[in-house]
Amino acid sequence: MGLPTVGYAESSGELRALYDRMLARPLPPAYRTPHGGVAGIVQAHSIDPELLARVFAVSPTLLSDGPLTWTERELVSSSTSRINQCFYCTACHTEFLRLSLDGESELPLSLVAHPRSLRTASPRLKIIAEIAIAMAEAPWTLNAHHRDRAHVAGLDDDALVQLIMICAFMCHQNRIADAVGIGLDYDVQIKPPHADVSTPSFAAAPAPVTNRAVLELSRRPAAAAAFATWRSYVTDRDAPLTRRQRTVIARWVALWLGDGSISSPADLTVNPIDDALRELAEVVTLAPWKLSDASFARLRSNGMDDLAIFDACNTASTAGVISRMAVAVTALGRPK
Repeated sequence: MGLPTVGYAESSGELRALYDRMLARPLPPAYRTPHGGVAGIVQAHSIDPELLARVFAVSPTLLSDGPLTWTERELVSSSTSRINQCFYCTACHTEFLRLSLDGESELPLSLVAHPRSLRTASPRLKIIAEIAIAMAEAPWTLNAHHRDRAHVAGLDDDALVQLIMICAFMCHQNRIADAVGIGLDYDVQIKPPHADVSTPSFAAAPAPVTNRAVLELSRRPAAAAAFATWRSYVTDRDAPLTRRQRTVIARWVALWLGDGSISSPADLTVNPIDDALRELAEVVTLAPWKLSDASFARLRSNGMDDLAIFDACNTASTAGVISRMAVAVTALGRPK
C-alpha cells in the first residue's frame, strides 16, 4: 500500500544531492537511523525533491532552540502523532521522548495508552499535550482559557508559537507518512498500536474562526519564512495539479479546519474532477489513518499518476499546516 518512494541506493541527481546534504547535517545521535541512511519520513517525500528540500528546511528552525525543551518538543510531536494514529511517527517520537527523559518510560507509556489524560505529567506537560491534541483534531476549539492556563504553567507566548508550529509540522509528517506507507526504520522500545481504520473521522469546524489573532508567527522569523517558502512552492505552480485544483483543495481544507482567512469553496465554479479531489482531501485532513490505495482509486480513474496523487495529498496536507496555524493563533484569543 502507498505511493512510491526512492531510497538512497536508487537515488540520483538532485535527490541524491539532497540526501547527502541531509546525512551531513549535524544531528543528535537519537535522530540517526540504525541503518545510517536517511529516515523514512525524509524518503516519504522523495517523489518530489523540491518539496523535500522545503519541508525539511523547516525542521531546524523549530527544533534547534526555543522556549520548549527537547522533552516538551517530543511531547508535542508524539501527542500529535498518536491522535492522528500515525504508527511511524508515534513510534519514532515516543522513542525520542523516552530518550529525552534518560530512558524513563512512564510518560511515553502513558501517552501511548492514554494520550488525552497523561497520568504522570506535570501541569506544564499536561497543558502542552492538551493544546497539541486540540490543535491536531479540532483547532477551532482552542480559546483564551487554554492560553491563560499555559501562562500559569510557565509557557509564555513564544513557547505557544513554537508549540503551534511543531504541531502543524507534525500533522503534515503524519499524513505523508501514511499516504506513502513507510515502514518503521528506528529501534524503539515502545510500539504504539497500528491505526484503527474504524475510528470516526475528526469533526469539521461548525463555523469559521474570524476574530483577530492574538499571537504572531513572526515571533519565530526563521520558521515563519521557511513555512512561507514551503507554502509558495505548493500553491504557486501549475503542475502536476493545476493552480485551480490547488485552490479548490486549500479552500475545502480551510473550511473543515475553521480557517476564516480563506474564501469558501462555494465561490468556485464546479469542474468534473473537483469532487474526487475533495474526497481525497477530506480523508487527508479529517481521517489520515484511513489513507489507503482505495483513497487514490477515484483520482487514478481520472488519469492521475502517482506524482499527481502525491501532489494532491501534499497540497491538502500543506493547506492543513497553514490553516491549523492560522486558526490556532486566532482561536487562542476567543473567550471560553
